[in-house]
Parts: sequence; structure tokens; C-alpha cells
Amino acid sequence: MDNRSAITALGLENARVIAIIGGGGKSSLMAALGEEFRYRGETAVMTTTTHIRPPRQNGYMGDDAAVLSDLLVTNRVMTVGMPAEEHKFGPSPLLERLPQLADRVIIEADGTKGLPLKVPNEHEPVIPPFADAVVAVAGLSALGQPLGRVCHRPELAALRFGLSPEETVNPEIMARLLSSPLAQRKGVGDRPYAVLLNQADAAPPGGADAVAAFLLQNGVQRVVAAALQHRPGEYHVWTR
Repeated sequence: MDNRSAITALGLENARVIAIIGGGGKSSLMAALGEEFRYRGETAVMTTTTHIRPPRQNGYMGDDAAVLSDLLVTNRVMTVGMPAEEHKFGPSPLLERLPQLADRVIIEADGTKGLPLKVPNEHEPVIPPFADAVVAVAGLSALGQPLGRVCHRPELAALRFGLSPEETVNPEIMARLLSSPLAQRKGVGDRPYAVLLNQADAAPPGGADAVAAFLLQNGVQRVVAAALQHRPGEYHVWTR
């Protein structure tokens, strides 16, 4: 089915704290969700447990909850963090208090060095215990490419799954990495878990459908395809 809302496509209507992990569009998804919550009249904080690019506007680097509350009244959506290396935003000292300060909290909880796929190390992803939903993002541009070129930490894909860096990423491999607790589903636990297949405009014909079919077979309850940069507001949804 098709949907024009990221919130409903991903089943996030009742999620107060959303952790976004993976690669290939996390920041774009966070921005899209923030704008949708603003449009609905809600307040939202966008933040990170790792590192994100600083916002062009409506950013807060501080530890005063009252100041942030006042900013949310005016701006509705704020990006919150603290200065980090390479001119990025790092985790906010207010992180654990954010669910009391805003209607929604959207947390980028993973990093991929800009690559569309990832296998996390022992310290990743950094999903806070109070997150009540997780969305994993992956870029469909990875299909047909050598794993070592499009996957962050391919050595862990070799160690855990026996996949060589030269192996071509096909829908089954992509779904395996996105559905396994040894890869992108690591640390999710029993939280609602959805997969967003981004870069649908860069996928080979039938690629998104094939990945979605494998994901549903592997126990993922909800899969969404999108092209967040080039076709914003368009989401195709598969559910079990």
C-alpha cells in the first residue's frame, strides 16, 4: 500500500521516543518526521546518541531544560546536542529528560560514514533504554554493488555471516543484514522495529519488492520504501 506520511507508513503514531539506526538516509528521515510532527501541532526534539551534522537553524547546545522548553514553545521543533569533533553535534546532557520536555523525541542512534549498509560493532547502535520504537534505514543503492564498497564495517559481515567484501549485495543479503540481531537488529530487543528502504529511485527494477519480501520472511513486521531526497512524501508499505 502507498502512504504519504512517514509517521503512519512506519507505524509511529504512538511512539514517543524513536531511535533511527542504519545508513542511507537517517538524517533525512529524522528531518521528515520532525516536520510531520510540527505540522500535526506537536513539539519534537531531534538529537543523537552518537554524532550528527549541526542544524542550520533551531539548534540548542546547552543543559538548561527551561530554556529548551521555551524554545520549543516558539519553534515547535529543535535539534539538541553539544559540540563534538569535526564540527558536529554530540549527545545532549538533557538526553534522558527530553521525553518530558517534548511530545516526540527522534534520536539518531547509529553512524555509517555515509554508506547505505552497516554491521554494528560491539558498542553500536547506541539505542537509549527509554526508546520505544526503532527504525532501521538502508540505501537500496547498495544492491548490485560489492559489499566492501557499500557496507560500513564489512569485516564484521565476514566474521558473523561469512560474507566476503567482494560479494555482490543482492536482496537476500541485504535483508539478512537488516533482520539479524547480529547486524542491524542488534540491541532492538522487543521494541517495534520497522525497516525503511531509502534511495528507491536508485534501486534496480523489483529490488525494493524483493528486499521487502525477504525481510517479511525473516520476521520484520513492517517495511517501507522511499526516496527521501528526490520523492519526499511518498512511501510504499509492506506489512506481515
